Amino acid sequence: VRIVKEQNIDIILTTAPPHSLFVMATRIKKLTGVKLVLDYRDPWALSRWDKGSRIKTASESYLEKKAIKAADAALFVTDKLQKEYARHYKQYNPDKFHVFYNGYDADDFVGKQHKPSPPPLRFIHLGTLYKKRNPEKLFEAVRQLKDEGLISADQVRFEFIGYVARELNFLFEKLKEYGLEDLIEFKANIDFDSSLTTMYEASVLIIVQPFTDLQVPAKLLEYMYTERPILALCEPGSATAEVIEKGSLGLVAASQDVAEIRKAVLTMMEHLREPRFQADIEYIRSFNMKNYIKKLENIFRSL
Repeated sequence: VRIVKEQNIDIILTTAPPHSLFVMATRIKKLTGVKLVLDYRDPWALSRWDKGSRIKTASESYLEKKAIKAADAALFVTDKLQKEYARHYKQYNPDKFHVFYNGYDADDFVGKQHKPSPPPLRFIHLGTLYKKRNPEKLFEAVRQLKDEGLISADQVRFEFIGYVARELNFLFEKLKEYGLEDLIEFKANIDFDSSLTTMYEASVLIIVQPFTDLQVPAKLLEYMYTERPILALCEPGSATAEVIEKGSLGLVAASQDVAEIRKAVLTMMEHLREPRFQADIEYIRSFNMKNYIKKLENIFRSL
């Protein structure tokens, strides 16, 4: 509050999660009268992923309603999320709900572009794996394909680069149990610049986004810039699936459907031999963060 007054701050932009920041920002607005913009990277009380106790749910619903009421504008990373919030809080002015996608910074990719690695094909997932981002169904699909002689380590490898949360340590045992140590490999986390270079080295980039239909992982925006085909294990009709399909960026397979995942893997391998789709470059360019900065400026000016 002191800083707001001393610096003559006009607008507070607060990004969540953690959504506790919205509670703090709402209090600051009440005490100072500044304009408040809430930036939702993930849903809060309307989350499909993070359902807690009844008390927790009721508390979050109460706090979120107060924040939405106080806000002069609210930004959401997908059309679906914006529409869901505008519908749920229809008692408030619909003009305060704006779509403001995650985006990429093209400057980050300068000097990193190069051709994919030589054979075998590399299906690569970059980022943390945890309970709600679990690739076990992909492992089952790969196991079936190997057992049926449809894929081998000479043809393709699957790489998971990044942290693996403790609750998924069982996946290491699954590799041994399924006999997939020649096909699937876990690698240590790498820095951001190295991850961008690795995206270009990939034959296919993997997204694991189960059990949620409103969010798009930020990693997808970086993936799309490389124009590498994307295999998205997500929910059909979800915001993630919508981005993949609108931009012809790759293939979508239901995250828990082993038969659909194995079919998508084979189709993607066929695509790499004989292309079946072409990424929409104009669609990809529309996610350049420079475009969103201009949009944010216009929102601020309208308050």
